[in-house]
Amino acid sequence: MLVRNLSRLAFAFSVGALGVQHIILDHYIDTKPPAEHWTDVSLLIIALGYKLWLITLAIALLLEYKVRTFAISMGYLIIAWIFFRHVPLVIQNIRDPAELNSMCMGIALAGGAFVVSDSYTDRLTMRRSQFRRLSHTKSYWKFCFGPPMIVFGFQHLLYAEFVASQIPVWIPARYFWANATGIALIAAGISIVAEVKNKLSTLLLASMIGLWILVLHLPRVLTSPKDALEWTSLFQSVAICAAAVALRENIVMNTETTHVIAKTLNSDSSRRTAAHQKRLEPRKHHAQNLSS
Repeated sequence: MLVRNLSRLAFAFSVGALGVQHIILDHYIDTKPPAEHWTDVSLLIIALGYKLWLITLAIALLLEYKVRTFAISMGYLIIAWIFFRHVPLVIQNIRDPAELNSMCMGIALAGGAFVVSDSYTDRLTMRRSQFRRLSHTKSYWKFCFGPPMIVFGFQHLLYAEFVASQIPVWIPARYFWANATGIALIAAGISIVAEVKNKLSTLLLASMIGLWILVLHLPRVLTSPKDALEWTSLFQSVAICAAAVALRENIVMNTETTHVIAKTLNSDSSRRTAAHQKRLEPRKHHAQNLSS
């Protein structure tokens, strides 16, 4: 329970921090060219509204206020922004791996929001209609969180030289680790989507990204604290790591709940069978008396 709560809080904090960071960069620091057309101004206003609402949802999750509702709303909000903003940019810059990476990161964060919403559900007290809605949420996080890991993995393999250049120089065989992490990401993504050994794969995924945070992202932030891109990478990594931890906890909880329900059903079936046999005993005695 403690691990699950900490992972949910870490995810909410990271997403909220990303929203605050993008507001500062896009609206208070001149990191983008000034708007020259009304469409640019409209886009800035819509983007500001999106980030403010994202921060509001993150605060609600941190305060644990209507968590399931607000977490699902966060997932839908991020998906809407992806279709509104990232998809057109990917189409316009189809050969730019950075745009594809940004879109997939957004999809993974939406999947993380659906994972968080799933983690606040008490399965043992749910009605049948609630189980159906829960299965829909499971489909959302499975297909939002798994595929981006596969894309990230292939990007690690395709741009292994660049990835290797980001690894600290004191780590040997950097090119090997760039490829190895790519293969690990692909395997984790396939495992999540196919639901095969996903309890192990999510544990290894969270461990790997957590190690990246300690070895790569935190030192880079401490070395260059004014570099906004380093902070973005740190917050994104923490959010994905926290979502992977929460996902593993959900899978464990699902397994335990399934065992409890199966045990309850078997117990109920045994009681019904015993009661039925008890009702039949007088009839058997009566039949035996008649035959004698």
